[in-house]
Amino acid sequence: MRIIERYESPVRLAIANSAGGGRELRALALSDLGELPVEVVGLGGDELARLELPELPAGSGHATPLEGSIHPNRAVILTSTAERTYSFATNRIELEGATNFRDFGGYGCQDGGSMPWRRFFRSENLSRITAADIAEMGALGIRKVFDLRRPDEVALSPTPGLEAAGIEVVSVPISGAIAGYDDGVSGIFEGRIHSITAWDMIGMYESILENHLDDLLSVASEIAASPVPTLVHCTAGKDRTGLAVALVQLAHGASRQDIFYDYLLSNRLRTPVRMATLEPEFEKRGLDITRFKAYFSAPFAALESVYEDLEAAAKSIRTAAA
Repeated sequence: MRIIERYESPVRLAIANSAGGGRELRALALSDLGELPVEVVGLGGDELARLELPELPAGSGHATPLEGSIHPNRAVILTSTAERTYSFATNRIELEGATNFRDFGGYGCQDGGSMPWRRFFRSENLSRITAADIAEMGALGIRKVFDLRRPDEVALSPTPGLEAAGIEVVSVPISGAIAGYDDGVSGIFEGRIHSITAWDMIGMYESILENHLDDLLSVASEIAASPVPTLVHCTAGKDRTGLAVALVQLAHGASRQDIFYDYLLSNRLRTPVRMATLEPEFEKRGLDITRFKAYFSAPFAALESVYEDLEAAAKSIRTAAA
């Protein structure tokens, strides 16, 4: 027996009818207190485990231990004792060169349906992806990538190998200045920025919408309407990307709770890694990196400050798609 992922029960499973008449299970494996969660045990090869699940209406939740066969980065196929087929999928896609690469679909919608799985992806920059990662992106069906970074960011950390793999890269430069600096770390190291708080991040988000709302809507509209899997990313995959993703999710009718849940995942997948990487450089300069944690995080208050504006803007995407 090989354990692929282990969490602790209970896990909230969002269950929705799938196109094939089966069910789609989504595990919410994080809480405000940290990682909870879900136990997924690989039983070897393609063998299917057996799992008892009660009959539940679409969109309802159920807490249960979970056991089944899992294939990394793919849906897990489970069969109940009544021979009903279920699929289990996780948001995170584990790549060698990206920690914040994930599926932002699968969430329930207000009309009773759900966003499709494995069609909408988000990430931090892809400058460190490996050949295996590119192959994985191809296996996921990704054929178009929206890069929201400025030209100087792209030049500093170019993305290797996507075009050669048949993946189109569309550049939509969006600036997100903090305290007058496009790159907050440069401002910090130059001694111009002495701390960054959630209030500063609110200002940054408001500035992004003021200057780039049309760009974000253009990207979100294409992603929302795309019949094939697409990916959107910036440098950290949390701010500019987070706004574009929220627009897509709002256009599909995802709930506020799920949109914030998805947004805050960056605090688990990106923030600790980024701060650990930068901390030695901060220490060399006698700086306390925790004074700038908001900049390396996805602050709830930042998205909340522009949420109503995003809701209003997303209506144009729904109207165009209707």
